[in-house]
Amino acid sequence: MTQIMRGGRFAAFPLALASQAAIAQGHEPSLDYPSISFGGVVEVEAFYSNPYAGGDESDVVLATGALGVTAAINGWIRAEVSTLYEENETPLEIDTASMMLAKPHGGWSMRAGQFYVPFGVYETAMVSDPLTLELGEARETAIAVGIDQGGLHAEVYAFNGDLENEDSIGTFGATAGYSGRIGVADFALTAGYLNSLGESDGLEETVNVANTGTDASEVDAWTASLVIGIGEMRLVGEYLTASGAFEEGEIAYAGAGARPGA
Repeated sequence: MTQIMRGGRFAAFPLALASQAAIAQGHEPSLDYPSISFGGVVEVEAFYSNPYAGGDESDVVLATGALGVTAAINGWIRAEVSTLYEENETPLEIDTASMMLAKPHGGWSMRAGQFYVPFGVYETAMVSDPLTLELGEARETAIAVGIDQGGLHAEVYAFNGDLENEDSIGTFGATAGYSGRIGVADFALTAGYLNSLGESDGLEETVNVANTGTDASEVDAWTASLVIGIGEMRLVGEYLTASGAFEEGEIAYAGAGARPGA
C-alpha cells in the first residue's frame, strides 16, 4: 500500500509561433500561401510518495515535450507533422504525420497518414489521462473522410490493422457528433464505433503476444461522450466499451475472456 502525500503536474507551458494569430486559433490564414505555423507543449510533473514499506520517493519528470508544424500549401491542402517525447516512456519520435485535403470554410475533408483515429473524445480537466483514453486511443496509418456542416460533424476511417492479415485494409470505424447551444448551456454530443478494439494502443501488444502470430479476435467497440458548459463550469462524461468479450487466452478476467469498458 502506498500513500501519496503530494503529487500532480508541476507545470505545463504551451508554446506557439505562427505566421499569424489566425492560424494559432485554428482559423483560415489571412496572409498569402504557403504559410507555416509551429506549436507545442511542455509538461513537467513532480511527485512525492510515502509508501507503507520502504523509503520515501520523489521525482521530477518531463511528462510531455511536443512540437508540431503545420504547412498550409493553399486553401485546400495542408500537411501536419508532430514530434513527441515522454521521459521514461516514449523516446523522441515522429508522433503524427498527415496530409489533409479540405474544402475551405468547412463542408468536407479527406486526410491520410499517421494520426490518432477519431475513436473517442477523451476530454478531461484532470492531471492524468482519462481511462477511456488508456483503453481506446489508437495511432494508425489510415485514411479518413469527413463532413462538417453547421454543428454536425462525422468521419469514417480505415487502416491495415496489426492484428489482422497485414496484406489488406480490414479495420475501420466511424464517429459522428453534434454541438450547439440550449439556453445558457453549450453542449457537444459524440458517438463512435471501431470494429476491432484490440487495435488500440493500450491493448494491441497484449493481444498480439497472446496470439503468437495468429489472427486475433475481432471485438468491436463503441463510445459515447457528452460535454456541457455553463459559464465557467463544464460537465464531461464519456463511456467506452467492447461489444463482446475477448478470448480468455488474449485478455482474461475472472476465469473467462474480458470485456473491457471504462
